Amino acid sequence: MRNGTKATDKIPAAPLIIQPIDPEVVEFREAFEARSTLDESIREGVRKTLQTPIETEVDDFVAQHAGRRG
Repeated sequence: MRNGTKATDKIPAAPLIIQPIDPEVVEFREAFEARSTLDESIREGVRKTLQTPIETEVDDFVAQHAGRRG
C-alpha cells in the first residue's frame, strides 16, 4: 500500500445526507405500486400457467442427473 496505509486501515464513510421525498414522487410510487384485483388475477393466472412446466423441467433435470455425486 502507498503512503504507509495498510489494507486493514478503514476509510471514513461520507456523511449520509437525507433529503425529504417530493410528495409528487410519493404519490406516483403509490399509484404505480398499487395493484388492482385484475392485476392480481392476471399475476396468479400467469403463476399457475408457468408452475407446471417449471416443475416438469426441474423433475426432468433431477432425474437426468440422479446418478451424479459431488
